Amino acid sequence: MPDENLHEEKVVEELLDKYERGGKRKLQGISYFIVKIIAISFSIFQFYTIGFGLFPPQIQRPIHVGFAMVLIFLLFPVTKKAPKNKIPVYDIILSIIVAVVFLYPVIFYEQLIFRPALPTLLDLIVAGTAVILILEGTRRATGFPLMLIALLFVLYAIFGKNMPGLFAHRGYSFASVVDHLFYTLDGIFGIPVSVSTKFVYAFILFGALAEKTGVSALIVNLARIMAGRAPGGPAKISVITSAALGTVSGSSVANVVTDGVFNIPLMKKTGYKDYFAGAVEAAASTGGQIMPPVMGAAAFIMTEFIGVPYVRIIWAAVVPALLYFLGVYFSLHFEAKRLKLRGLRKDEIPNLKDELTKRGYILTPFIILVYKLIAGYTVMDAAFTSIISVILISFLGEMAKTVTRDFDEKIKILFLYVSIYIPLIFFLILFFSSVIDIIPLFFLTILLSIILCFLVFRIKSSQNYKNPNIEVIKRIGIVFKNTILLTIDGFEEGAYTSLSVVAACASAGYIAGMSTLTGLALRFANAVVTLASGLKNWLNSIFSSILPIIQIKSAMSFTLLFTAIACLILGMGIPTTGNYIIMAIITAPALAPFLTQYDLTASMLIAHMFVFYYGILADLTPPVALAAYAASGIAGSEPFKTGFTSFRLALAGFLVPFVFVYNPILLGVNFVLSEAILAYITAIIGIIFLGASNIGYFIIKLNFYERILLFIAAILLITPGLKTDLIGITIGGLIYLSQYLKNRKIVGVKNV
Repeated sequence: MPDENLHEEKVVEELLDKYERGGKRKLQGISYFIVKIIAISFSIFQFYTIGFGLFPPQIQRPIHVGFAMVLIFLLFPVTKKAPKNKIPVYDIILSIIVAVVFLYPVIFYEQLIFRPALPTLLDLIVAGTAVILILEGTRRATGFPLMLIALLFVLYAIFGKNMPGLFAHRGYSFASVVDHLFYTLDGIFGIPVSVSTKFVYAFILFGALAEKTGVSALIVNLARIMAGRAPGGPAKISVITSAALGTVSGSSVANVVTDGVFNIPLMKKTGYKDYFAGAVEAAASTGGQIMPPVMGAAAFIMTEFIGVPYVRIIWAAVVPALLYFLGVYFSLHFEAKRLKLRGLRKDEIPNLKDELTKRGYILTPFIILVYKLIAGYTVMDAAFTSIISVILISFLGEMAKTVTRDFDEKIKILFLYVSIYIPLIFFLILFFSSVIDIIPLFFLTILLSIILCFLVFRIKSSQNYKNPNIEVIKRIGIVFKNTILLTIDGFEEGAYTSLSVVAACASAGYIAGMSTLTGLALRFANAVVTLASGLKNWLNSIFSSILPIIQIKSAMSFTLLFTAIACLILGMGIPTTGNYIIMAIITAPALAPFLTQYDLTASMLIAHMFVFYYGILADLTPPVALAAYAASGIAGSEPFKTGFTSFRLALAGFLVPFVFVYNPILLGVNFVLSEAILAYITAIIGIIFLGASNIGYFIIKLNFYERILLFIAAILLITPGLKTDLIGITIGGLIYLSQYLKNRKIVGVKNV
């Protein structure tokens, strides 16, 4: 078993390096130790400021980006072929330059504040160096596409006066551009880095620490209990675990390789084809980024762009996310029925009572997180409290495990309740009553656990040890040591995980800064609207000569289509965060003219959710479907076939954004309970019909015409409107009846 775990860890690392991290160095000795110290210091700095207050943004954000860039130059080689077991001298020099450059605005904070837009020559040299280094750091951490796009925006700002027509502007000097990018809060240190500093890093740290507590194993086992016995159970387990774990990781590829090493082999063993098993994992893992309560960096950036509380984003995301996962779930359900695949055996299913008793306490931080968000606390407060609670449950779990290592099972269960659940109940009562701050409560709970453990150990082991008091003190010391080590490991891993996100946010600042400086966002939005209107008028001119009764009234559908295509193309190789920021700045404003019937906040929410969805779904869209290709690496399947199948399985996800634009009640806009319930029910039925049509199986195998009709029924039900719902349910009902009668006839023949 240890060898198997080591092999799985190696597979995970290799796939992450190949598809997401670009091949990170694997250091040893003094260089590893120095990098480790820098990474832990980064997390400590972020953890402190999240909990006890941010510095002014002109100080906080350069330190944040500076830490990340130093680590990137120390960890990511200049090329994939460069040595990965040591740090070359030139990267050490570059990392020192990075540190100096990003400390410059911190050290000279007051001087820079009092001379805005009047940079000295030294200011410009520092800013220009920073701009170049961030581009190179982004290339190393995320690949060429985002770096090239950021560079193009810089070149557009400088040479835009030479552009033709609509996209021409007066042009800006290189000095003006780098000054705007580095010394204002509209460039590198703008909204994306602000969100990374305040929210994103906190949840990355929370996820890294939670992973160390064993939350993945618990979620996998709970998923086995929920869906393991159903037909094709392993695939359904994958959907549930990916939805739960992906909301923490915030990365499609990371979710695929972490979850897929367990789920994909199990699916193949059950009878799924290799490419289908990989596609299921890819589709489910990608959906994790749209599943509340934690939806990755892009969702937090959305709160800043729109100006709404994060809980509003959660509310808007819940129903579309559920529809997405129902689409994947029913597609693989019908595939399992078609192939007559079994679920897991009873002996392969964990016991629910045992899981909740022995490891249920691990879910406490997630309960606290959801409570804090729903109760209206700030996102920073919710994240900080959740991180503290993760460290606490880690300590409590270590206490029960370490103090009882040589006791029989009954004593271990006793310690489980005494050292974990009694202190945890104490903690939760005081936490929910808000009578004491989280830090004092944290230490009080630890003290209570120690006292209870000491007493029980003293009573139960007085005859077993010459000096039980010394023995229990030694074991409690080991608990403290293990908890500290686990926390340090989590802080280190959190820093490494954040690097690509911070690089993407910093580079996105180039796009945001240059767009505001040149007015590109408005120009592009006007171009998209003009193109969509032109296409509408052209089609109407054709229809008027053939079928005059058919006329397209609005160009909105074409604008949505162009926006979706742009998101998918841009997302082929760009991280979700960068993709969302670019599209939110450039294309989301194009949707505004078509959403004037809603207030400004609601219209922005609809537009931004649309581009958010398609930016994420780019990870499933061939020819560059990173999540699917990572899954194919585990499944041993053909990458393009896996990508195309994952696209099919996630088809509902590609339709849902169009649906909530036309029927925003799914996002909670203009919410009326009776209308919402009807919209939810018809959408769910439509998703079921879509899954059956997609796979070609309902009660029995569907013929070609039945599949087409069922697809039409699905679209009609998903599309808002009473008439379309009635037509869709009628078509689907007739096909169901036809399938039912055919099945009865087949069963009757078999019985005869």
